[in-house]
Amino acid sequence: MEREVRREADRANEMNAERQAAEAVAAGSLVEAVGGIAAIILAILGLLGLAAETLASIGVIVLGAAMLFEGTAILSRYSRLTRHESGGPELTGGVTLEFIGGLSVLILGVLALLTIATMTLLSIGVIAYGVTLILSAGTMTRLNAIDSYNQPYESNQAHLMSEAVVGSTALQMLAGIGGVVLGILALIGVHGLTLILIAILGLGAAILLAGSALSSRMLGVMRG
Repeated sequence: MEREVRREADRANEMNAERQAAEAVAAGSLVEAVGGIAAIILAILGLLGLAAETLASIGVIVLGAAMLFEGTAILSRYSRLTRHESGGPELTGGVTLEFIGGLSVLILGVLALLTIATMTLLSIGVIAYGVTLILSAGTMTRLNAIDSYNQPYESNQAHLMSEAVVGSTALQMLAGIGGVVLGILALIGVHGLTLILIAILGLGAAILLAGSALSSRMLGVMRG
């Protein structure tokens, strides 16, 4: 009898911890989506000629902060799950890469805002962000698969949200490639500031969609 009570208590504690972790990821993804909106607005204003360099620097800072915040939240959720999965260290490493990438981009944006080789730092920041998106895309797909595996009887709505995460991950990878290409062109001096702002616009749209999809997915997990 005592064993059953303990088992039920452990199960309840695990479900509560899982719910709290899902809430953290939902919040992190929501912040990422808001960061995407902010980056889009900043890029559009910059393209209209309103303090373009300053807005581009702030846009890079926003992108880095959004990725850093989401990486922290996702790491808190999946570090326990991946411990029991094959390839767990690789998955955790992929999320850690997102954390480090976000921090690096944030620092580059701050330095660019201080007018220290602004164009070079902005170009490198866009390239770094694009590379991080590309390298972390596969990790997010696998983590989404882990969630689906742990919820084998998910509803049709939850299944659709899972598919939305996969679709947004593919878009994220394409945006990352575009960001790298535009960042390299800007770095060699081809319409530098304009290309950087276009890259920020595209990357902002990508993380807006990705953050919205993952946040919806986590809300489905919490309800399920």
